[in-house]
Amino acid sequence: VETISVLKDASATAVFGAKGANGVILVTTKVGQKGRPKMNLTVNYGLDTPQELASIIDAGTTAEMMNVAYMNDASFGSVMSQKTVNAYKYGTDPIRYPNNNWYDLMLKDFAHSLNANYSLRGGTDRVKYYVSVGYNNEGSLVKRLTSWRQATFSFQKINYRANLDFDITKYTKLSLKIGGSTGISTRPGTTSDGGTSVGSLFTQMYMASPMMYPA
Repeated sequence: VETISVLKDASATAVFGAKGANGVILVTTKVGQKGRPKMNLTVNYGLDTPQELASIIDAGTTAEMMNVAYMNDASFGSVMSQKTVNAYKYGTDPIRYPNNNWYDLMLKDFAHSLNANYSLRGGTDRVKYYVSVGYNNEGSLVKRLTSWRQATFSFQKINYRANLDFDITKYTKLSLKIGGSTGISTRPGTTSDGGTSVGSLFTQMYMASPMMYPA
């Protein structure tokens, strides 16, 4: 972007008519300039980390709360013994009585992000040019698990622009402007089981019992 201008009132309606009654924002992209070719390259690298995650309840507390619920429902046959509750609570037998933190199992500590832009600018008395290419890559905070389909997030985008100006004659000028972008996005999708929506991956991590085994 070269400049950003704001037109309002009569100046906007004079150029754009009724469509400019509420004001107009003009964005002008960079164009070529007479002179030797000038190249510019910028690269930004960063790390993304989770900011706010919901608190979870450990397996021992879950087992104790389940026993209270069973007794309130008079389902005394489902009440777990104190030995079983202690096994969940103290992790004495993690194979039979797991205590899983699904956020730790599913999420990374951080994800990589990369943004790079390259531009070339120059021109002569007859031809002026400006060409730019940008690349953006956002990594995933979600670990890639082979037993989960599309259980990760990633985003890649390439944008490009070419502005060419030709001075054909003293009174004739031809401008050619080409621009666009293309991207690939992968995100944890919503699945269904028997026609019932399971919900997003983060919802499943939040709702999954710490007493469950990983699939």
